[in-house]
Amino acid sequence: MVKNGFINKPIEGKNPLKLKLVAEHQVTSLFGLSTQMTDFYVNNSFAYILERTGKILVVDINNHEKPQRVDLLATRTNGIYLADNYLYAIGDRSMAIYDVTGSGKPRQIGYFPDKKDYIEHIYVKGNIAYITGRDLKLINVKDKTAPKLMNTYKAGSPAPETGGCSFGGYRPRCLLAGNKRLLVLSIGTIACENDTGNKLFYEIADISNSSQPIYMGSFSSRSGEFLSSNGAFLNGSDSWIMIGSSIIDISEPASPVVVDEQPICRFCIGSNGDLVTTVDRTIAAFPKLLLIDISNPVLPVIAGSTESPFLEKYICKQQIVGDYVYLLTCGEANKLLVFKMK
Repeated sequence: MVKNGFINKPIEGKNPLKLKLVAEHQVTSLFGLSTQMTDFYVNNSFAYILERTGKILVVDINNHEKPQRVDLLATRTNGIYLADNYLYAIGDRSMAIYDVTGSGKPRQIGYFPDKKDYIEHIYVKGNIAYITGRDLKLINVKDKTAPKLMNTYKAGSPAPETGGCSFGGYRPRCLLAGNKRLLVLSIGTIACENDTGNKLFYEIADISNSSQPIYMGSFSSRSGEFLSSNGAFLNGSDSWIMIGSSIIDISEPASPVVVDEQPICRFCIGSNGDLVTTVDRTIAAFPKLLLIDISNPVLPVIAGSTESPFLEKYICKQQIVGDYVYLLTCGEANKLLVFKMK
């Protein structure tokens, strides 16, 4: 079990990679868009970028220095998920499936309506799409042209132990992370009179039997640790999860242990297994972008860093494809940054 979490400063790897900035693009102005970007995925030579209004921008990034707009889907999408050359897009009350093979231009091939629920988040594993609204629903997507509801998982059973604090109600607001066996989702808030701010309440479900998730355990963490699905990482052995800067040992899901927060990864962002990015601002005049290997959460290792100052304040999403690290920054000036690892 994890006992101490991250040390305050990760050790330097034996042969750390150099991250060289090869392209920087202001997405909204480059492609004539009016609102901010909220999420993106990279697949082969294409980037699929979600706009705040729900449109999906498709960009050919084969030439990093001169990206080309391929398509702009005028959808009303809340979230996207890319898996095996299929792009899943959730709307208020529906899920659409797009084939993105070949030219990268999305071609809708499947659709799942949900007239009774507002769909907020999605996670896809194999032939199952997990979507959340009032409940967690399992959608069979083996036949992409005809997705079907398999089962519904009621979160919050048994009732959480709140230690006398008030619980804000059950709702699987976000699928934080999933892997081979476990699925972790946030389901509500806990308010305590003697605590500063609210805590988020999380639930662990066993999804090894895809047709029937089983409740395994629960834990709570400060709301400041919640960074949506982009800021949560479940390692390959399903033994620990990192939410924001906290590590939760879930090797025994029935009794998870919350490890104290560690400042090195307060703003870690990642979606590629055990590699995350964060900005080291130890030297104010020379902040660096760090690539950290957290395969061993007790002893994180710096796997790479920039040689020039990294001046962006917030990173929304990271994707690592081949030798390249793609970053989408947050805020009004959404940027797509491309770094080569060498």
